Amino acid sequence: MSLKLNNQFQWKVFIPILLFGFYMVFFNAFLTANPKLIGELIWKWNFEWLNPAESQYFCSALEVFLNAADAGITEEVWRYLTIIILLAMLKNNKHKISLTILISSLLFGLLHFNQLLSPERNLTDVIIQSLGAVGLGIFLGSLFLYSGQIWLNVLFHFLFDLVVFSLTPLSFVGSGILTIFDSPALANVIITSGLFILVSVILITGKRRKCVENNIERLIS
Repeated sequence: MSLKLNNQFQWKVFIPILLFGFYMVFFNAFLTANPKLIGELIWKWNFEWLNPAESQYFCSALEVFLNAADAGITEEVWRYLTIIILLAMLKNNKHKISLTILISSLLFGLLHFNQLLSPERNLTDVIIQSLGAVGLGIFLGSLFLYSGQIWLNVLFHFLFDLVVFSLTPLSFVGSGILTIFDSPALANVIITSGLFILVSVILITGKRRKCVENNIERLIS
């Protein structure tokens, strides 16, 4: 499920993308915590807000780890299969790259509607979460098609959820900078998804596109 790097692969492009992804793991988590100051939003993060043993979402550090691992493995294997199927279906379509990434990401977002089964979640919250999943899915789909390494997606997705799940109740105390918006949660999604989509466009266009096309040819051959 991993391809050898092809001749069009550019480390000078990929390393900044990886650094961006690592930054977004923490940026997204602390943005979710509704930071109080602009510095807390961009770089001055309070790591005391991260403690899996005192998670806002789960009862123990083990639950945090297992839920992050579950999402990282199952959802990225699902993404891999979805992308392969879509690429095969759209192989003669000149827009197959963008369509595959978009459709797989929309389906990924729809998967999160299973959260409605939880009595603690309402439709608005689930819709906002699903929109965020679409933005993340676009980035992960682009990352996979450029690198050809599904394990990298699994690792990134695991870290992304692990950090979010490790937020403590203390991180949500008081009003934060995002409360200037009518819906802080929606503002969060717009900011993070916008950044993910912007970098994704860079990753699959220009000279990088040849690398993606080479990987696609090998994936569906």
